[in-house]
Amino acid sequence: LASAGEPPATPSLFEGIDSNHNGQVDLEEYLAFAGAAAEKRGIDDNPLRDQMLGVCQRAFDMADITGDGWLSEREVEFAEFLKRAAAKMYAASPPGGDEEGVPEDEFHIGAFELVFRDADQNADGVLDYDEWTAVMRDTAQAWSLTGFLDDPEVVSWMQQVFKKADVNGDGVMNLKEAYFTAFLSDHARNSGVFSDMALANRIIDALDASSDGKLEPDEVATALSEEVLLLAKQELMPRRSLVSYIAEYFWATDVDGDKSLDRQEVRRLAARFI
Repeated sequence: LASAGEPPATPSLFEGIDSNHNGQVDLEEYLAFAGAAAEKRGIDDNPLRDQMLGVCQRAFDMADITGDGWLSEREVEFAEFLKRAAAKMYAASPPGGDEEGVPEDEFHIGAFELVFRDADQNADGVLDYDEWTAVMRDTAQAWSLTGFLDDPEVVSWMQQVFKKADVNGDGVMNLKEAYFTAFLSDHARNSGVFSDMALANRIIDALDASSDGKLEPDEVATALSEEVLLLAKQELMPRRSLVSYIAEYFWATDVDGDKSLDRQEVRRLAARFI
């Protein structure tokens, strides 16, 4: 099991962004690096470039966990994670934002704020450990992984992550700290009980009604419970978009074309959705 410690940084990336080499990255440096990257990729369309820089600014603001106006190496890695998450949501979303006209940059990164507010049961603006784990339990239940979070190794990992994400040490998590847990979780998926293969095995064990070691489309559809659809609503994704997206990804994941998913294929599916 990966520890809740910080995942390894990428010095070359940080050094490339830190143009004055003072060991910290401010917003001007971060946006300059993003702008240069856009130019290198041939993105010279002003609206598209402005939208991309807007997402980068949101990522910078969210990754600045301490609120000091600059990013450490770890926070730069966090910002890049946020941008990857935004790109993943962009691929799954209807064009132009959600049905209520939420702008696209708000739609992709700001969507987490709705999940946070829903999890904040006493509306005090922060999440305590019980509120945070309740969200994880809802997600596990939605994918028929109800016993997953009772594993002592997983419980220990969650406690470490919560402590690590509580940057200011006040015993609760604000919005930025809560999002930081997703960053830590993402890096923990390379090994142990939180790996994609471990999740794939648990998903197959839970959903494989025919006990043939594979998942057919109707068995995958079983995972589309009301809990999953509720999460989709919280993330501003219309139900029909989520259902069609998972259906399309099922067939894209079925690389051998046998109309079912084996363990390696389910591993790829788990990496996409959980």
